[in-house]
Amino acid sequence: MNAATGGRPAGRSFEGPAVVIIPAHNEENLIARALEVLLADAEPSEFDVVVACNGCTDDTAERARLAASRLGHRVTVLSTPIASKAAAIRAAEAVAPGFPRVYLDADVECSTATARAMVSAVRSGAALAVPTRVLDTSASTPAARAYYGGWSALPWVQEQLAGRGAYTVSRAARETFGEFPDIGADDRFVTTRVPRNEAVVVPHPILIAPPGRLSDVLRVRRRVYAGNVLAPGPAHDRSRANRVGALALTVVRRPSLAPKLVVFAGTTAVAKALTAWDLHRGTVVWGRDEAQRAVRSAPPAASARPATAEPTGTAGADRAELDVVVVTYRSAAYVGESLRAADGALASIPGARIIVVDNDSRDDVAAAIGGISPRIELVLRDVNDGFAAGCHAGVAASDARRVLFLNPDAVVEAEAIVALVRCADTHPDAGVVGGRALAPDGSLDPRSWWGRPTLWSAVCFATGLSSLFPGSRLVDPESPDRWDGRARAVPVVSGGLMLVDRVAWDAVDGFDRDFFLYGEDADFCLRVAAAGWSPRVCPDAVFRHPVGASSAGSNRLPLVLRGRVTTYRKNLSAPWGRLAGELLVLGTGLRALAAGARPSGGRPSIGAAAWRDTWRRRTEWRGGW
Repeated sequence: MNAATGGRPAGRSFEGPAVVIIPAHNEENLIARALEVLLADAEPSEFDVVVACNGCTDDTAERARLAASRLGHRVTVLSTPIASKAAAIRAAEAVAPGFPRVYLDADVECSTATARAMVSAVRSGAALAVPTRVLDTSASTPAARAYYGGWSALPWVQEQLAGRGAYTVSRAARETFGEFPDIGADDRFVTTRVPRNEAVVVPHPILIAPPGRLSDVLRVRRRVYAGNVLAPGPAHDRSRANRVGALALTVVRRPSLAPKLVVFAGTTAVAKALTAWDLHRGTVVWGRDEAQRAVRSAPPAASARPATAEPTGTAGADRAELDVVVVTYRSAAYVGESLRAADGALASIPGARIIVVDNDSRDDVAAAIGGISPRIELVLRDVNDGFAAGCHAGVAASDARRVLFLNPDAVVEAEAIVALVRCADTHPDAGVVGGRALAPDGSLDPRSWWGRPTLWSAVCFATGLSSLFPGSRLVDPESPDRWDGRARAVPVVSGGLMLVDRVAWDAVDGFDRDFFLYGEDADFCLRVAAAGWSPRVCPDAVFRHPVGASSAGSNRLPLVLRGRVTTYRKNLSAPWGRLAGELLVLGTGLRALAAGARPSGGRPSIGAAAWRDTWRRRTEWRGGW
């Protein structure tokens, strides 16, 4: 065994920093990234990290040492000749016996904040702490995404403590057993030894890239199921009967998940049958997904995934807290007010920039924003391919931890941006944080957030029930009227003012570029929530937003409905997504006949002429973007 970069004598008592143990077998493409994300914002003596290279035939150990040297943190790199995760953990524990103790897989991204939250929970009395699991399926095939879409929605999966890529234990919890046994499912072995009421799931995400192909899913699930069988001890899992009942209830509550759950159930049945045969023959193979590792380690230009929140070689302390991205299209007449307000609100945030992306307006926007602030940077594009595409261009120009998307006609109050950052710090599981919108006259605009679009909400729109009973939980489920002004988790945050964590943005590849204008914010929030985050609204982040200044008049409603049709089709399973789109057409026709006969309250009313014009132009928008 060789120790490098801060080695220490074995057996020394070490009660200072929390210990982080990272077993690594042939992880040369991922180990540096894992260390960079973990230590990006860490204090120099906060974590005592041990990378336990086991049976490596690549440059994992050397890359870990180079990363440790570059980061300037305490990192011990061990090398053992046997390819055994359990043996690697035992070796690491021998040289780093301190507590709390974090066990972290080398192929996940666990931020400083997430590791810190787990350690804090254990120091506060929990026996075990695990992170909130977030799956990055951006590089997966549709079949693999379907499997994990069904899997992640199941109640017993959400309850499980294992399978999260990391867990943190107290000294007392670790002393409930001796050495780690020679099994692959170390997380299941440990987590099932702690009473469930002594375990905590911290509301901080850990990013996991699951297998990219369904064949890889099968191979990995065979390994997991074999490990579950071989891992001795009690289990917190539901019984088979309870699982079948929970599966059926999930389908009833969310029928759009049915196709994904079919893929999940079929894959699970095949994997368990193959596992039983493997165990019978004694031929269990502890395989892993090498293809996904190759994708994740590819250079940015060739990768299926964009640059992530903590770019290699960028020290956490040198990166701005956030950048503001403003996308303009013929907005020169009014964007100046928005930029001046944003500049003032950024006064207490060091290094923050305002990146203005102009989508080929040709309205001399450079002259309109010149001299407002030195923090403003202008990106001139020679094509108008939509708001979502413009936002991607802005994010590409930023390396900040968070990005604040601000509409060119939205004006923030002085403390709004600081309030957003404070809310994001308080709720790191949010991923997306929005503000409280005011109408130009200062009255509360309820469109700060929206409910989840569903087939039922489309039925209510088509029958006119959502207009007859605005704000009703039952028949107007997308209405934002129920917000009482307190901070809360919501399904959809308005894109007029939206603070996004770069990890969340990268995990789902940002706004869907298929959306030209309207609907991209709803689709994005739904995908972020499906990946494990919980978007929120912050009442202290106040902004004024007239809504639709760049698409005013009779053009706005067809564009909005076109975005809604696209949102339905992308987030509801076929044929329900297509049916929901046709229900929007039906509801538009109904309103064209009865426009104006709508009770006050709920969404601001739309004039009869707009509904009638939109009905006449239905062929323009009924197919979506």
